[in-house]
Parts: sequence; structure tokens; C-alpha cells
Amino acid sequence: MNNTELTRLKKLEQRIYEIAKEYGLIFNDIEFDVIPQEKMFEIMAYYIPGQISNWKFGRDYERNRTIYEKMGVGLPYEVVVNTNPSRAYLMKDNTLALQALIIAHVVAHVAFFTMNKYHAENDSNISSRLSLASQRFEEYESKYGVDIVERTIDAAHAIMLHSHPWLDQETEEEKFERIFERMKKRKHDRTDTEFSDFFDDDSKADIDRETWNHRLYMTLKKKTPIQPTEDLLRYIIDYSRNLSTWQKDILEIVRSWGMYLWPNIKTKYMNEGFATYWHEKILRQLFKEGLLNADEHAECNYSNSLVKAMNPYSMNPYLIGFEMWVDIIRRWDTGQHGTEWNEIIDHDEKINYNDGSKKGMEKMFKVLRTSNDWMFMNNFLTADLIRELKMYLYVKKSDDYSFFEELVITDKKAEEIREIIIKSFSNGGIPRVFVENGNYLDKGELYLKHEHIGVDLNPEYAQRTLEHIQFLWGERCTLETLVFSKKQKFKFTANKLKDVDQFDDTEYLPSSELN
Repeated sequence: MNNTELTRLKKLEQRIYEIAKEYGLIFNDIEFDVIPQEKMFEIMAYYIPGQISNWKFGRDYERNRTIYEKMGVGLPYEVVVNTNPSRAYLMKDNTLALQALIIAHVVAHVAFFTMNKYHAENDSNISSRLSLASQRFEEYESKYGVDIVERTIDAAHAIMLHSHPWLDQETEEEKFERIFERMKKRKHDRTDTEFSDFFDDDSKADIDRETWNHRLYMTLKKKTPIQPTEDLLRYIIDYSRNLSTWQKDILEIVRSWGMYLWPNIKTKYMNEGFATYWHEKILRQLFKEGLLNADEHAECNYSNSLVKAMNPYSMNPYLIGFEMWVDIIRRWDTGQHGTEWNEIIDHDEKINYNDGSKKGMEKMFKVLRTSNDWMFMNNFLTADLIRELKMYLYVKKSDDYSFFEELVITDKKAEEIREIIIKSFSNGGIPRVFVENGNYLDKGELYLKHEHIGVDLNPEYAQRTLEHIQFLWGERCTLETLVFSKKQKFKFTANKLKDVDQFDDTEYLPSSELN
């Protein structure tokens, strides 16, 4: 970009801010950096300034660079980082029209970060924390060796998303007191019941009660964790006897990074659809005001069409999120929701219904503030949208007479597809794994259980992840899961996969009693 274009872009940036605020968007300050390709490869690989050192980031940098140089694809229009102030990176080679689109898109992203409750408590200083940690980790490498530091970081990365900011914050001691109080037997006060005369002397009952409570207390004291927890990384940090203090420091930092990522994972479709909706709206306003000419507006529309392209191989969050926001605004503007509208039987009357309520934008901001992707899909992904967006289930089909694979629809029942999609968003696509016992079989082993929701674990991935966990825990680790296709339970261990008919039932207390 030359100086003339840069001066014009600054004016467009200022007007984009004004338009966004006029429409009710609230957003923190934003700092834009215009960067060359090489810097974008680095941002894509490391995700955030100040990132800790690890071999995987260098690998990703080389992979991104090679893909772009050989195939001419793979570079994003922009990258935005949710810090305070927010940081956004624009490609130096983008045209002025495309930069305007991207700035509008970024402003909407930052408004989403600012207004959505799941991002409200995000660590805005994460970049500084990572930078300081990176300096400490270099000292660890000098003292203890690069290999052990890298292996600890690798293991932490493997499970960093099995710990996130919305889990309960009770300590193990607080959980113990709560569960003990709920489960222990209590003495019945004879004066409080009309049946007091039927009871003999209750001294024996007192002994039984006290004996029960003592045994319960001792049993719960041995139970670790006191209640199954999916904060796997937190549990390992607190209870592993195999980790040095410096290793726990590494795990704490990686855990913070995982917690920073969780809100983005849980709101990706809402966020990308929201940003796409608003960049379109803002660009139309810029065109109306003559700040973009016809050619530039056409270029923006073309780029926008690429962003929203349908893809039978995967769900496009820009397209699906955008169409869902548009549908919410349309329905709440016309009153096409709720009991009264649902009770209309006549088809023509129903699709043409309009009570003039004009509450679409109000509804959009309400949903924005309180929802995540799972709520978004559960409440607003309609059967009509599934059919309109052709969100069917496909399989690849090929024959002996063709070199090309054909995609064939296997299922197009909207309600069934809707249920599959909603389930896939239940935990951001991350398998839910609970720590059931940290002293399994009284041997200090770690026993984990996968909550199966219809999608089997990838055996190779599960096996390798468990090996990382065992490295951190220091004792044998076992993972219980279900292979749905075979209707069988499996146990993963750190060195093999074992098919079993029954599991050892030697838990101190059933997990169901502790929930």
C-alpha cells in the first residue's frame, strides 16, 4: 500500500468505528499492524505475541510457508488477538477495499469479545504472561536440558483443553465437606415426629450411625478426587508426585493458555457469523456514503462470497453463523417465533406473518451477550435453515469407470441432522474425560473415564495422549471408553489397547453416589 492509500484507509477506519458505535456495538481499543507474508506465517504458527518456545511452532511455521509458496493458499485475510488493547494483523499485500472489509470484520470480532459473557473474564494480559514465562523456560532448558522441558510442554499441550474456566472452583476440601454432610447418617430428633412413641431407646441406632459416619469419613478421605473432575490438568498439577516445581510452572502457564482459548472454541460460529454480518452492513454504509466506489464495493462482495462459500466436506462457520444471525433478526423483526406464531396452521399465513415488532436487533444483542455455540445451535438452528444451507450427511462414492469421487447424500432428515450438529457442539468438539480415581487399586494409578456422546475416540490419538498423561502422572494411567460401533467398552493403557468384558469394580464408592 502506498502513502495515499494508507491515508485513505485511516479515514475509512475512523468511519468504521463511528458506524459500528452508531449501530450499538461496544468494543475495546484496537491496534492494527500491517505486516508482510513472513510475519503472518509467524502469527499463524505461534498464535500470539510472546508465545513460549516449542518445536511445534517452528514446524507449523515451515508448513504454512511451504503450502503458500507451493500452492498459493493458506494465508488468512487477518488475525485478531483478544488482548487489551486488541491486536489485529493485516496482510501488507491486501488491496485497500479488502483492508476496509477486514477492519470492519475485526471491529465486529472485538465487539463480540467485549460484549459476550464467555469472553468477559478472559486474561487480557496473556501475551505478557507468556512472554515472561518464555524467559523462565529458557532458564529451565539451561538447568535441566532442552529435551525434558520440550517433553513437559508437549505433554501439557496434549491436555491443555481438558481444563477450562467454567468448571467449578471448589477446592477438594470444600467438596469433601459438602459430600460428607450430604451422605452421612443423621440422628433423628424424636421430639420432631408424631411417631416418637414407636421408637425404643436409640443408643444402638446412635452407635450404628456413628460407625457409618466414621467409615464414610475414612472412605472419602481415601477417595481422590473426592468427586469426578474434568479439570484433568489442574488435578495433575495439584496431585502428581512425579513433577518438579519448574514442571508445574510449565503446566500452569500452558493451562492458562488453554483457558484463554476456550471462549474462542465455544463461540466460533457465533463469532464468525456475527463479524461477517456486521462487516457486510458496515461496507454497505460506506458505499452509500461514497467512501467506497463501485469497483471497490464489487471487490468486497467478491471476497465476501469466497468467505461464505458452501463446502460439503465441512461446516463453514462464516456462512452458517451469518445465516443464523440473519434468520434471528428476520424472525424477531416479524414476530415469527413463540407460541402464537407456532399455532398458526395455514402455510401461507405462517410464512407471511408480520406483527411489525422490529425486535430483531434487540434479540441479536441479547443472544450475543449470553450464549455460546451450543446454545446458539440448540435454540436457533431450524430445520428450514438446515435445508436451505444443504447441511446433509455425505459420503464419498467412486466406481471402476471414473477417476473422480462423487459426494452422495446419505441422510437429509433435518431434525436428525440438527441433533447430530447440536451434540457435536456440546463441549466445543473436545472429548469430555473425567478423573475418576487418582489412587486406582490402591497403587497410585490414574483412572480416567470418557463420556461417550455418540462419537468414538480416535484410538491412536487417545493412546498417544495417554502416554503424555502417564509421563506427567508418573504411574500407570487407564482410560475407560466405549467403542459405539462394536457396543463394547475398552480400556486404554499407556502401552496397549485392551478389550475387556468387565471393568475392575474396586472403587471406594460408586461415582454416581458422589455426583
